[in-house]
Amino acid sequence: SDWPLARRRPRPPPRAYAMDRFFVKRPTPADASAAGGAGGGDVGDAAAKRLRAGAATDAGGATGGGSSSTPGVGDPETIISWNVNGLPPQLKNAWSEFRSFLEKERPDVLCLQEVRMAAAGPRGCKRGDGQRRRRGEPKCDTPQERSDWQLVQSTFLAAVGSDYSVYWSLADWKYAGTAMLVRKPLKPSRVSYTLPAFAQEGASSLHQDPADKTCHPEGRIICASFQSFDLLATYAPNNGNDEAAFARRAAWDSALSAEVKGRQRPLVWVGDINCAPEPADVSHPEWFLQQCYQGDVEDMCGQPGFTPGERKRYLSILEAGRLVDSYRRLHPAAEPPPAGGPYYTWRGHPPVHQPVAKYHGKGMRIDHCLISEELLPRLKESSILGHSEGRIGFMGSDHCPIRARLVHAEDKMGCTSAAPPSDSGNGSDGGDVVTVES
Repeated sequence: SDWPLARRRPRPPPRAYAMDRFFVKRPTPADASAAGGAGGGDVGDAAAKRLRAGAATDAGGATGGGSSSTPGVGDPETIISWNVNGLPPQLKNAWSEFRSFLEKERPDVLCLQEVRMAAAGPRGCKRGDGQRRRRGEPKCDTPQERSDWQLVQSTFLAAVGSDYSVYWSLADWKYAGTAMLVRKPLKPSRVSYTLPAFAQEGASSLHQDPADKTCHPEGRIICASFQSFDLLATYAPNNGNDEAAFARRAAWDSALSAEVKGRQRPLVWVGDINCAPEPADVSHPEWFLQQCYQGDVEDMCGQPGFTPGERKRYLSILEAGRLVDSYRRLHPAAEPPPAGGPYYTWRGHPPVHQPVAKYHGKGMRIDHCLISEELLPRLKESSILGHSEGRIGFMGSDHCPIRARLVHAEDKMGCTSAAPPSDSGNGSDGGDVVTVES
């Protein structure tokens, strides 16, 4: 190489802060080439078509809105859920840590929320235009979109290889979106990308795709039917700070309440549910109640995710569906645990370019694994895999992964037993781990 020596020196590892995505250098052709991608420049229509053609294959053949007609094979035992806060930025900034996590954990199912990759659609399609999208396929129309997808292919999808089937549910633009990876030979009998309560006549249009009622328009839902239970992974909309946002979240909660009430099969529901239901689920309860909206709608006052109205609806959903908060069942708490321990799934970012960050040192438990009461005898573990003000184990996101383990139906061992949580560990070892007594 004839590059200057300074250009050839190893770069220091990036700081794994979620806000860093706003300060990352835009990729150059050389960067993309080094990552095995097509580069940051315009690679032309032919290359874009190749990317689109390969998307479904790399995604295990799954496309948004589709379902498998073959019989389900097996039940997952280890399920991990993580709000990645933008998949391409985290792969750019924290891929080494994420790869080590995947190699160590090797979950049966990995559910990702907020992947923030736009769905493919007609050329020139824009947010909210009502045109039909291919929600299992990424949009690769612009140089940045092609660069992002090449990064996903050359890192994340290359690492999981042929071991997993990958199901995407993407939004109209780089917003929200979810993914579910299922380890082979596990195979769901059906995968859906919305729920009947959202798609039925008379349901709120806020959560319906006008061009395709088989999908949520923002890619917030993936539901897979396994041998003995359904696995629902969701990314709930934030409650926001105005009445329009309140109505959007209320419509979401209402549909989910109706959905879980009428289900015929046992359910495991994971994801960023965006609600901390009790004071013990936030590090500073009184402080959070004084944040954000403080208007006339009293039950919406406070930090989104901790308002009285959201918490009441969350508990009513659990009651309607006979669901149990697996983490809280194994780790009872009446008061907020220490702020630095592995007790909160979301944490405020540290100061980056300012002396003080308002939410630094504070946390909320808003990512959950909820299970049907009849699955309790199979519950082996429910863990939070990150801790501390420095967001150890968060891998660049503002959320850390959560992990649940269920024994197979034929191996169930009776009741679970709770052990005191530990503050020790780093990343995946930093979670609270509870095992079934033999």
